[in-house]
Amino acid sequence: MTPIELDACEGHRIVFHPFNPADDRVLVCFSPQGAGKEPPGWGSAVCERNGWNHLFVGKARHTNFASLPLERFVERVAPVLRGRDVMAYGTSAGGNAALYYGGAIGARILAASPRDGRSPVDHKIPVATAIASPRGATFVHDLRQVRDSRMVGEWVTRHYPGAPRINIPNSGHQALERLKRAGTLSYLLKTFVAGERIDPERLKFPPGTAERRDDDVVEAGITQDFARVLALLGDDDALILRPRFLALYLAAARQVDEAAPRQRVQRLLQAGCIDVEALGGRATRDLHAILNQ
Repeated sequence: MTPIELDACEGHRIVFHPFNPADDRVLVCFSPQGAGKEPPGWGSAVCERNGWNHLFVGKARHTNFASLPLERFVERVAPVLRGRDVMAYGTSAGGNAALYYGGAIGARILAASPRDGRSPVDHKIPVATAIASPRGATFVHDLRQVRDSRMVGEWVTRHYPGAPRINIPNSGHQALERLKRAGTLSYLLKTFVAGERIDPERLKFPPGTAERRDDDVVEAGITQDFARVLALLGDDDALILRPRFLALYLAAARQVDEAAPRQRVQRLLQAGCIDVEALGGRATRDLHAILNQ
């Protein structure tokens, strides 16, 4: 059916795509940085492919939805959302917007790697005064990405205590891209739209792949399962010396009562393979503890 433009200005555009008028579900997709505001808009292809009605909320580059006050958004979308099962979805600046605007329309929310986008007027999404959706939110992000984790923590603390926080290891600020590479993004979206529980195990790379190993190493480090960290990294010096893994290996070698990992650290240090100056504070302390054991 013909798209319906609900609002448009220099800073934003809202377009409704009734791909399946007989279905009461609507996925409201908020544009991330760089996706722009031109139709059909971010999320349109996946919605059309799955037969989900799509409401696109786009923004001009580096505006962070500054032109779209909450009251204006609610007023413009009300005619097409009234009486429907509404879900809000976005990543990066779009994920933050999904939380803010989605709460005001009582949507179920899926926010990936949420953060404030750039804005020439330094416009920030006002988390403190946001409306919490009674239908809750699910967060998908890399727990070790400091900026995203800080933003998720603020939303969870203020509005969504106990909300699911699904870790996507080694994704940085690109959680959805990592899931796309793993071939599991479709599962995430279909399960969310169906209102079913998302199983984090089904979001992972297949067992036996290098990506799965890398992700398992990081998750073992987060849970402080240091024996598993050592087992996964094995005797591969090149793998151990990767910046993302060296700190984990040093922590594991310090904590696990085994001589071989500590001897390997000493050998790598003597060979000039470890740049001590580049280590963080915790890794430096772990290294010194290993050398003094």
